[in-house]
Amino acid sequence: ALRAYAVAAELCRAKGERGLLADCLLEAGELAFGLGSVGRAAELWGESLDACFFALGAADAWESLCTAAAPSGGMLQAHGWQACGRGLSALGRLVAHGLHADGRAHTVHARFGGALALALFGGSVQHPQRAADFPSYVPTELLPSEPLFGGASPLREVAVLGACAA
Repeated sequence: ALRAYAVAAELCRAKGERGLLADCLLEAGELAFGLGSVGRAAELWGESLDACFFALGAADAWESLCTAAAPSGGMLQAHGWQACGRGLSALGRLVAHGLHADGRAHTVHARFGGALALALFGGSVQHPQRAADFPSYVPTELLPSEPLFGGASPLREVAVLGACAA
């Protein structure tokens, strides 16, 4: 099954389908993790993150990615909500499963995930003002009439919100 994902990833690369490539690598990482190949899962999730932002080593270069995106309005405006959501999902998996050789990588992934969560959920989207209201808060859209989950969106609610929890 991992071989099939590798073939699909190559096809996505050849066609320039960045979003589908990121999804393919994210799912391949899930399969590898489920099969007990945690090292391979971490590699695949890292490649998925790179595909989201057109950058090799996106996690290590996250601060420069954010700095470069600032003039155009930030990560959400520069890369789009789907790339930010997919990136947050990959980072959440890396942080939640503790797939790091050292503490520095864990911190880098957590900080980049925090920046993406802020880009996605900390903007002009209506959110609770009181801390007591957050437990029941469920984000449903990023832009008016643009559903976050479902429809044409490949993002799964459990993946993005799970990443935020990590």
